[in-house]
Amino acid sequence: GVVSAGPPWASRDEIPSGCLPQQKVPEGGRCLFSDQCATDFCCPYLRSCLDGALQYDVVDGMGDQLRVDIIWGGGGSNDVCDRTVVGSQDFGRCGGFYNGDTFEVPLQDSGSSIKAFDLTHASCACDSRMLEQVTANAWTGTFVDGTFQNYCGRAATTG
Repeated sequence: GVVSAGPPWASRDEIPSGCLPQQKVPEGGRCLFSDQCATDFCCPYLRSCLDGALQYDVVDGMGDQLRVDIIWGGGGSNDVCDRTVVGSQDFGRCGGFYNGDTFEVPLQDSGSSIKAFDLTHASCACDSRMLEQVTANAWTGTFVDGTFQNYCGRAATTG
C-alpha cells in the first residue's frame, strides 16, 4: 500500500508507520500498534514493543538516539505520548484496540465514542520529533548495530 497524508485514511495500509509488518517488531523496538509487536503489546505512552519495562540500556545500546533524547533527555523519564493526556481521550484516537480477539484501528469516527486514529491530534500529546518520524513512514521498526531497520518499507521522501 501507499502511505498518505490523512487522516482520515481509507485503509490501514495508508497510515504512515502503521503497517502490519511481515516480521513482527522485537521487544524494545518502535511501534504504533500492538499487533506490530512480537510481544503483542505496544505501549501507548512509549510507542515501544514491551514485555516489561523499557530499559535505558536497551534503547541506548541499540543506537536509538531519538528515543533516548525523548524519553530520558530531560534527565528523567518522559513519555513519547503523554500518559496523563492519552488515557483520557476519545477511544481509538491515540491507538488501536482489541475488539474481542480482533485488533482494530479506527479509520473514521463512529457514532459512538470511538474516534478515528490520529496521533497528530493535539489530544494525543505526542512528541513532535516522534510525529515527524511517523509521518515520514520511518517510526515502526528497530535498530541493529545502530542502523534503523524500517519494518514498514522505505521512509517517505518529499519533493
